[in-house]
Amino acid sequence: MDWRPATMRASSTFATSSRVLPAEWEQWLADHPAAVSVSTFQALVDEASRQEDREPQLALALTELVLRHVDELIVPREWAMALLFLRGHAWRVHASALRHAGDLQGALRAYETSAAVFRSEAVALPEAVAAERAAAYTRHQLGEAGEPQRIIRASFEVFAAHNHIADLVRSLIFDGAIEFDNGRYDTARTAFEEAMRLAESLDDVVTVAALHTNLGHCAQLIGDRDAAARHLTRALHLYELHGMVAARPRALWGMAELAADEGFAGAAVAEMEKIRGQLLESGMPLEAAVAQLDMVEILVMAGKTERVARLAADLVATFTAAGMKREALHALAFVHESARAGRLTTEVISEARNIVSQLLQRSSS
Repeated sequence: MDWRPATMRASSTFATSSRVLPAEWEQWLADHPAAVSVSTFQALVDEASRQEDREPQLALALTELVLRHVDELIVPREWAMALLFLRGHAWRVHASALRHAGDLQGALRAYETSAAVFRSEAVALPEAVAAERAAAYTRHQLGEAGEPQRIIRASFEVFAAHNHIADLVRSLIFDGAIEFDNGRYDTARTAFEEAMRLAESLDDVVTVAALHTNLGHCAQLIGDRDAAARHLTRALHLYELHGMVAARPRALWGMAELAADEGFAGAAVAEMEKIRGQLLESGMPLEAAVAQLDMVEILVMAGKTERVARLAADLVATFTAAGMKREALHALAFVHESARAGRLTTEVISEARNIVSQLLQRSSS
Protein backbone atom coordinates (compact mmCIF):
# COMPACT_ATOMS: atom_id res chain seq x y z
CA MET A 1 0.00 0.00 0.00
CA ASP A 2 1.48 3.33 -1.07
CA TRP A 3 0.14 5.18 1.96
CA ARG A 4 2.59 8.10 2.12
CA PRO A 5 1.53 10.04 -1.02
CA ALA A 6 -2.13 9.59 -0.04
CA THR A 7 -1.60 10.98 3.44
CA MET A 8 0.46 13.86 2.10
CA ARG A 9 -2.37 14.82 -0.27
CA ALA A 10 -4.84 14.58 2.62
CA SER A 11 -2.48 16.59 4.79
CA SER A 12 -2.41 19.44 2.29
CA THR A 13 -6.20 19.53 2.08
CA PHE A 14 -6.66 19.39 5.84
CA ALA A 15 -4.03 22.03 6.57
CA THR A 16 -6.01 24.39 4.33
CA SER A 17 -9.35 23.37 5.88
CA SER A 18 -8.01 23.85 9.40
CA ARG A 19 -7.61 27.57 8.89
CA VAL A 20 -11.20 27.95 7.72
CA LEU A 21 -13.37 25.43 9.58
CA PRO A 22 -11.98 24.87 13.11
CA ALA A 23 -15.33 23.61 14.43
CA GLU A 24 -15.23 20.72 11.95
CA TRP A 25 -11.65 19.50 12.46
CA GLU A 26 -12.55 16.37 14.43
CA GLN A 27 -15.26 15.40 11.95
CA TRP A 28 -12.90 16.06 9.05
CA LEU A 29 -10.36 13.65 10.51
CA ALA A 30 -13.05 11.04 11.07
CA ASP A 31 -14.15 11.37 7.43
CA HIS A 32 -10.57 11.19 6.13
CA PRO A 33 -8.80 8.39 8.04
CA ALA A 34 -5.83 8.54 5.67
CA ALA A 35 -5.16 12.04 6.97
CA VAL A 36 -4.44 10.77 10.49
CA SER A 37 -0.73 10.68 9.75
CA VAL A 38 2.65 12.13 10.66
CA SER A 39 2.49 14.26 7.51
CA THR A 40 -0.85 15.83 8.38
CA PHE A 41 0.01 16.46 12.00
CA GLN A 42 3.40 17.92 11.13
CA ALA A 43 1.66 20.34 8.75
CA LEU A 44 -0.63 21.39 11.60
CA VAL A 45 2.27 21.87 14.03
CA ASP A 46 4.09 23.95 11.40
CA GLU A 47 1.00 26.12 10.97
CA ALA A 48 0.68 26.49 14.75
CA SER A 49 4.31 27.59 14.92
CA ARG A 50 3.62 30.31 12.36
CA GLN A 51 0.59 31.52 14.34
CA GLU A 52 1.84 31.19 17.94
CA ASP A 53 2.68 34.88 18.44
CA ARG A 54 -0.01 36.40 16.20
CA GLU A 55 -2.95 34.10 17.05
CA PRO A 56 -1.97 32.03 20.08
CA GLN A 57 -5.50 30.65 20.55
CA LEU A 58 -5.46 29.22 17.02
CA ALA A 59 -2.01 27.74 17.66
CA LEU A 60 -3.28 26.18 20.88
CA ALA A 61 -6.29 24.67 19.12
CA LEU A 62 -4.05 23.16 16.43
CA THR A 63 -1.54 21.67 18.86
CA GLU A 64 -4.28 20.38 21.15
CA LEU A 65 -5.81 18.59 18.17
CA VAL A 66 -2.47 16.98 17.32
CA LEU A 67 -1.74 16.01 20.91
CA ARG A 68 -5.19 14.41 21.26
CA HIS A 69 -4.55 12.10 18.31
CA VAL A 70 -0.79 11.63 18.05
CA ASP A 71 -0.80 8.49 20.21
CA GLU A 72 -3.26 6.88 17.78
CA LEU A 73 -0.70 6.90 14.98
CA ILE A 74 0.67 3.55 13.84
CA VAL A 75 3.64 4.01 11.54
CA PRO A 76 6.30 1.80 9.93
CA ARG A 77 9.43 1.28 12.01
CA GLU A 78 11.46 3.66 9.83
CA TRP A 79 9.02 6.47 10.74
CA ALA A 80 9.31 5.95 14.50
CA MET A 81 11.84 8.77 14.90
CA ALA A 82 9.67 11.13 12.83
CA LEU A 83 6.80 10.35 15.20
CA LEU A 84 8.94 11.12 18.24
CA PHE A 85 10.04 14.46 16.75
CA LEU A 86 6.43 15.28 15.89
CA ARG A 87 5.31 14.65 19.48
CA GLY A 88 8.19 16.66 20.96
CA HIS A 89 7.72 19.59 18.58
CA ALA A 90 3.95 19.61 19.16
CA TRP A 91 4.51 20.01 22.90
CA ARG A 92 7.13 22.72 22.35
CA VAL A 93 4.92 24.77 20.01
CA HIS A 94 2.02 24.25 22.40
CA ALA A 95 4.20 25.63 25.21
CA SER A 96 5.18 28.67 23.16
CA ALA A 97 1.53 29.39 22.32
CA LEU A 98 0.67 29.15 26.04
CA ARG A 99 3.46 31.61 26.81
CA HIS A 100 2.14 34.08 24.23
CA ALA A 101 -1.35 33.61 25.69
CA GLY A 102 0.00 34.56 29.13
CA ASP A 103 -0.12 31.13 30.79
CA LEU A 104 3.47 30.81 32.01
CA GLN A 105 2.81 27.91 34.39
CA GLY A 106 1.11 25.93 31.61
CA ALA A 107 3.94 26.81 29.25
CA LEU A 108 6.53 25.57 31.74
CA ARG A 109 4.78 22.19 32.07
CA ALA A 110 4.50 21.83 28.28
CA TYR A 111 8.18 22.72 27.73
CA GLU A 112 9.18 20.13 30.34
CA THR A 113 7.01 17.52 28.61
CA SER A 114 8.65 18.33 25.27
CA ALA A 115 12.10 17.99 26.82
CA ALA A 116 11.18 14.59 28.31
CA VAL A 117 10.00 13.34 24.90
CA PHE A 118 13.23 14.37 23.21
CA ARG A 119 15.43 13.08 26.05
CA SER A 120 14.23 9.55 25.27
CA GLU A 121 16.50 9.43 22.18
CA ALA A 122 20.15 10.49 22.18
CA VAL A 123 19.91 11.75 18.60
CA ALA A 124 17.35 14.34 19.75
CA LEU A 125 19.69 15.93 22.33
CA PRO A 126 19.72 19.43 20.73
CA GLU A 127 15.93 19.48 20.65
CA ALA A 128 15.78 18.35 24.29
CA VAL A 129 18.20 21.09 25.30
CA ALA A 130 16.19 23.69 23.33
CA ALA A 131 13.04 22.73 25.25
CA GLU A 132 14.93 22.76 28.57
CA ARG A 133 16.35 26.19 27.75
CA ALA A 134 12.86 27.53 27.00
CA ALA A 135 11.61 26.04 30.26
CA ALA A 136 14.49 27.70 32.09
CA TYR A 137 13.69 31.12 30.65
CA THR A 138 10.05 30.64 31.61
CA ARG A 139 11.20 29.90 35.18
CA HIS A 140 13.13 33.19 35.06
CA GLN A 141 9.96 34.98 33.94
CA LEU A 142 8.16 33.41 36.89
CA GLY A 143 10.72 34.94 39.25
CA GLU A 144 13.25 32.16 39.83
CA ALA A 145 16.89 33.24 39.97
CA GLY A 146 20.20 31.42 39.47
CA GLU A 147 19.43 27.96 38.12
CA PRO A 148 17.53 29.09 34.98
CA GLN A 149 20.49 31.11 33.74
CA ARG A 150 22.89 28.23 34.51
CA ILE A 151 20.78 25.92 32.31
CA ILE A 152 20.68 28.49 29.51
CA ARG A 153 24.46 28.97 29.57
CA ALA A 154 25.04 25.20 29.63
CA SER A 155 23.14 25.03 26.32
CA PHE A 156 25.81 27.11 24.53
CA GLU A 157 28.23 24.19 24.32
CA VAL A 158 25.60 21.72 23.09
CA PHE A 159 24.36 23.95 20.29
CA ALA A 160 27.90 24.90 19.22
CA ALA A 161 28.98 21.22 19.14
CA HIS A 162 25.98 20.29 16.96
CA ASN A 163 26.30 23.41 14.78
CA HIS A 164 22.79 24.55 15.77
CA ILE A 165 23.68 28.22 15.31
CA ALA A 166 20.10 29.55 15.36
CA ASP A 167 19.55 27.82 18.71
CA LEU A 168 22.80 29.25 20.02
CA VAL A 169 21.61 32.72 19.00
CA ARG A 170 18.38 32.19 20.93
CA SER A 171 20.30 31.04 24.04
CA LEU A 172 22.52 34.13 23.90
CA ILE A 173 19.44 36.34 23.62
CA PHE A 174 17.87 34.66 26.66
CA ASP A 175 21.13 35.08 28.59
CA GLY A 176 21.33 38.75 27.61
CA ALA A 177 17.70 39.30 28.57
CA ILE A 178 18.29 37.90 32.05
CA GLU A 179 21.36 40.13 32.47
CA PHE A 180 19.31 43.12 31.29
CA ASP A 181 16.45 42.32 33.69
CA ASN A 182 18.99 42.22 36.52
CA GLY A 183 20.43 45.63 35.59
CA ARG A 184 23.74 44.26 34.27
CA TYR A 185 23.63 46.20 31.00
CA ASP A 186 27.31 45.78 30.06
CA THR A 187 27.16 41.98 30.16
CA ALA A 188 23.75 42.04 28.49
CA ARG A 189 25.29 44.05 25.65
CA THR A 190 28.12 41.52 25.32
CA ALA A 191 25.64 38.65 24.96
CA PHE A 192 23.53 40.56 22.43
CA GLU A 193 26.62 41.51 20.39
CA GLU A 194 27.68 37.86 20.10
CA ALA A 195 24.13 36.90 19.15
CA MET A 196 24.17 39.66 16.52
CA ARG A 197 27.39 38.37 14.98
CA LEU A 198 25.93 34.88 14.62
CA ALA A 199 22.49 36.09 13.42
CA GLU A 200 24.16 38.16 10.71
CA SER A 201 26.05 35.06 9.55
CA LEU A 202 22.66 33.35 9.13
CA ASP A 203 21.13 36.36 7.30
CA ASP A 204 18.39 36.34 9.94
CA VAL A 205 17.06 39.86 9.39
CA VAL A 206 14.23 39.59 11.92
CA THR A 207 16.59 38.62 14.74
CA VAL A 208 19.21 41.18 13.69
CA ALA A 209 16.60 43.96 13.83
CA ALA A 210 15.43 42.86 17.29
CA LEU A 211 19.03 42.72 18.51
CA HIS A 212 19.69 46.26 17.27
CA THR A 213 16.74 47.35 19.43
CA ASN A 214 18.10 45.42 22.43
CA LEU A 215 21.57 46.88 21.96
CA GLY A 216 20.11 50.36 21.59
CA HIS A 217 18.35 50.07 24.94
CA CYS A 218 21.51 48.70 26.59
CA ALA A 219 23.52 51.62 25.21
CA GLN A 220 20.92 54.09 26.48
CA LEU A 221 21.07 52.73 30.00
CA ILE A 222 24.87 52.61 29.98
CA GLY A 223 24.94 56.23 28.78
CA ASP A 224 26.44 55.59 25.33
CA ARG A 225 24.00 57.80 23.40
CA ASP A 226 25.81 57.65 20.06
CA ALA A 227 25.69 53.85 20.05
CA ALA A 228 22.04 53.95 21.13
CA ALA A 229 21.12 56.18 18.20
CA ARG A 230 23.02 53.99 15.73
CA HIS A 231 21.39 50.77 16.89
CA LEU A 232 17.85 52.13 17.18
CA THR A 233 17.93 53.84 13.78
CA ARG A 234 19.29 50.67 12.23
CA ALA A 235 16.47 48.69 13.85
CA LEU A 236 13.87 51.11 12.48
CA HIS A 237 15.45 50.93 9.03
CA LEU A 238 15.21 47.13 9.02
CA TYR A 239 11.66 47.15 10.38
CA GLU A 240 10.56 49.56 7.64
CA LEU A 241 12.46 47.82 4.87
CA HIS A 242 11.02 44.40 5.71
CA GLY A 243 7.50 45.39 6.79
CA MET A 244 7.92 44.40 10.45
CA VAL A 245 5.32 46.91 11.66
CA ALA A 246 4.53 45.31 15.01
CA ALA A 247 8.17 45.43 16.14
CA ARG A 248 8.68 49.16 15.56
CA PRO A 249 7.25 50.72 18.77
CA ARG A 250 10.10 49.62 21.08
CA ALA A 251 12.71 51.22 18.82
CA LEU A 252 10.56 54.33 18.30
CA TRP A 253 10.16 54.94 22.00
CA GLY A 254 13.89 54.47 22.52
CA MET A 255 14.57 57.11 19.88
CA ALA A 256 12.01 59.42 21.50
CA GLU A 257 13.76 59.09 24.84
CA LEU A 258 17.06 59.98 23.19
CA ALA A 259 15.52 62.93 21.38
CA ALA A 260 14.01 64.18 24.63
CA ASP A 261 17.49 64.95 25.95
CA GLU A 262 18.37 68.58 25.31
CA GLY A 263 20.98 68.83 22.57
CA PHE A 264 20.55 65.24 21.41
CA ALA A 265 17.38 65.49 19.31
CA GLY A 266 19.40 66.75 16.35
CA ALA A 267 21.75 63.77 16.44
CA ALA A 268 18.91 61.26 16.67
CA VAL A 269 17.00 62.82 13.78
CA ALA A 270 20.22 63.15 11.75
CA GLU A 271 20.72 59.39 11.94
CA MET A 272 17.20 58.82 10.64
CA GLU A 273 17.72 61.48 7.95
CA LYS A 274 20.52 59.33 6.55
CA ILE A 275 18.10 56.40 6.27
CA ARG A 276 15.49 58.55 4.56
CA GLY A 277 18.06 59.80 2.06
CA GLN A 278 19.23 56.27 1.28
CA LEU A 279 15.65 55.15 0.64
CA LEU A 280 14.95 58.11 -1.66
CA GLU A 281 18.16 57.47 -3.60
CA SER A 282 17.12 53.84 -3.97
CA GLY A 283 13.80 54.85 -5.58
CA MET A 284 11.75 53.92 -2.50
CA PRO A 285 9.67 57.05 -1.76
CA LEU A 286 6.97 55.27 0.23
CA GLU A 287 9.55 53.69 2.54
CA ALA A 288 11.28 57.06 2.85
CA ALA A 289 7.99 58.72 3.79
CA VAL A 290 7.47 56.20 6.60
CA ALA A 291 10.99 57.00 7.84
CA GLN A 292 10.28 60.74 7.80
CA LEU A 293 6.97 60.25 9.61
CA ASP A 294 8.93 58.33 12.25
CA MET A 295 11.26 61.31 12.58
CA VAL A 296 8.29 63.66 13.05
CA GLU A 297 6.70 61.32 15.61
CA ILE A 298 9.91 61.08 17.62
CA LEU A 299 10.11 64.87 17.84
CA VAL A 300 6.42 65.15 18.76
CA MET A 301 6.87 62.66 21.60
CA ALA A 302 9.98 64.53 22.69
CA GLY A 303 8.13 67.89 22.68
CA LYS A 304 10.42 69.49 20.08
CA THR A 305 7.70 71.63 18.46
CA GLU A 306 9.92 73.92 16.36
CA ARG A 307 11.77 71.01 14.80
CA VAL A 308 8.44 69.25 14.18
CA ALA A 309 7.12 72.24 12.20
CA ARG A 310 10.22 72.47 10.02
CA LEU A 311 10.37 68.74 9.30
CA ALA A 312 6.63 68.48 8.58
CA ALA A 313 6.83 71.43 6.17
CA ASP A 314 9.37 69.50 4.11
CA LEU A 315 7.15 66.44 3.72
CA VAL A 316 4.97 67.47 0.78
CA ALA A 317 7.69 69.20 -1.24
CA THR A 318 10.15 66.31 -0.90
CA PHE A 319 7.72 63.57 -1.83
CA THR A 320 5.97 65.49 -4.59
CA ALA A 321 9.38 65.79 -6.24
CA ALA A 322 9.91 62.06 -5.68
CA GLY A 323 6.74 61.26 -7.65
CA MET A 324 4.67 59.93 -4.74
CA LYS A 325 1.06 58.90 -5.36
CA ARG A 326 -1.65 61.50 -4.71
CA GLU A 327 -3.33 59.51 -1.93
CA ALA A 328 -0.11 59.44 0.09
CA LEU A 329 0.58 63.13 -0.63
CA HIS A 330 -2.83 64.04 0.79
CA ALA A 331 -1.98 62.18 4.00
CA LEU A 332 1.38 63.95 4.27
CA ALA A 333 -0.26 67.31 3.54
CA PHE A 334 -2.64 66.75 6.46
CA VAL A 335 0.35 66.13 8.73
CA HIS A 336 1.90 69.39 7.47
CA GLU A 337 -1.30 71.41 8.03
CA SER A 338 -1.79 69.90 11.50
CA ALA A 339 1.77 70.84 12.45
CA ARG A 340 1.35 74.37 11.14
CA ALA A 341 -1.85 74.78 13.17
CA GLY A 342 -0.22 73.34 16.30
CA ARG A 343 -2.58 70.36 16.35
CA LEU A 344 -0.19 67.58 15.32
CA THR A 345 -0.46 64.45 17.48
CA THR A 346 0.94 60.95 17.34
CA GLU A 347 -2.56 59.78 16.29
CA VAL A 348 -2.48 62.02 13.20
CA ILE A 349 0.99 60.76 12.32
CA SER A 350 -0.07 57.15 12.85
CA GLU A 351 -3.05 57.58 10.52
CA ALA A 352 -0.83 59.04 7.79
CA ARG A 353 1.69 56.23 8.27
CA ASN A 354 -1.06 53.63 7.93
CA ILE A 355 -2.16 55.13 4.59
CA VAL A 356 1.41 55.14 3.26
CA SER A 357 2.03 51.63 4.59
CA GLN A 358 -1.11 50.31 2.90
CA LEU A 359 0.05 51.77 -0.42
CA LEU A 360 3.43 50.19 0.19
CA GLN A 361 1.86 46.78 0.80
CA ARG A 362 -0.28 47.06 -2.35
CA SER A 363 2.73 48.05 -4.45
CA SER A 364 4.73 45.03 -3.22
CA SER A 365 1.95 42.46 -3.60
